[in-house]
Amino acid sequence: MKRDSLKSVDVLTSICLIVALALSTVNMITTPLIEKADEQSANAAYYEVLPEATEFEVVQTGELPASVVELKKDLGGSGYGVKLSTTSSYSQSPLVMILGVDNTGIITKLAVVNYAETKEVGNDFFSQFEKQDSTLNSVDIVAGCTFSSNAIINAVKDAYTAIFEYGNLEKSDEQKLEELMATIMPEAINKSGSYEFTPVTIETPAAGITGAYTSENDIGYIITGELNNKKLVIGINAFGYVYYCSDLDGNNLLNDSAYKEIIDAAAKTFEPLNKENDSRNQKSIKKMLSDSAKLELLDIEGINSSVASIYKVND
Repeated sequence: MKRDSLKSVDVLTSICLIVALALSTVNMITTPLIEKADEQSANAAYYEVLPEATEFEVVQTGELPASVVELKKDLGGSGYGVKLSTTSSYSQSPLVMILGVDNTGIITKLAVVNYAETKEVGNDFFSQFEKQDSTLNSVDIVAGCTFSSNAIINAVKDAYTAIFEYGNLEKSDEQKLEELMATIMPEAINKSGSYEFTPVTIETPAAGITGAYTSENDIGYIITGELNNKKLVIGINAFGYVYYCSDLDGNNLLNDSAYKEIIDAAAKTFEPLNKENDSRNQKSIKKMLSDSAKLELLDIEGINSSVASIYKVND
């Protein structure tokens, strides 16, 4: 009986060893095939996202932003392809994508190579990236897939960081301006969470003033200008005070006396709009109080936040 038991143990052990050896052998055979298939799929995706490309050459691997695996450029000069890999909080499987960016910095396409949750995010989300620049201002997250959406958006931002660092692509003035707007006025967001500024027509702009914008939520204004061969960006809070002035590269010029005149002119540009907002606000507040209420718009310097106005009320 004891011999039979020992024999059974020997048989089971032998079976386990054979199965383990077989699985190991299968893994050795299939792993290279899977890796090769993934590589072929990724290579095909490079031409899918940049259809005009003739031949890709690796620009950089290693020392790249966290989610960037590989940066390639088209030898024909049509743009760049970037392989991205990231994960969301709800998935252990990597999200692998190939991003195409043309030679002007505009996204041609974002293709998914591998991602289990693609259906949950939806193809409409990925199509939003087409024709976007590095600001990604018009890309909205998907309700119910916040972590996945943000993971994808952050990966694309990493791709641009790599392209600007290691490629020959330079940001356009428009891209620099949009990025600065988000930095100057981070509270200027619309209902979907995107930065939104509306261009304002200036009938008689002061010398050096080239453009004007108001935030969608009325918490400030941005003026663009040009002086001393520098293109300027000026931030004005909702109370009409200038709190920011720099060139398009972000160099601080706020306290530079050479730019005082244009800064003062920028502040005066929005005086009529401030009066219009004040009138509208007073009507709204009086509806909550009474028509006899006396409202005094406080003139407070130094506030730069989501506060659009402050009133002292006597009723």
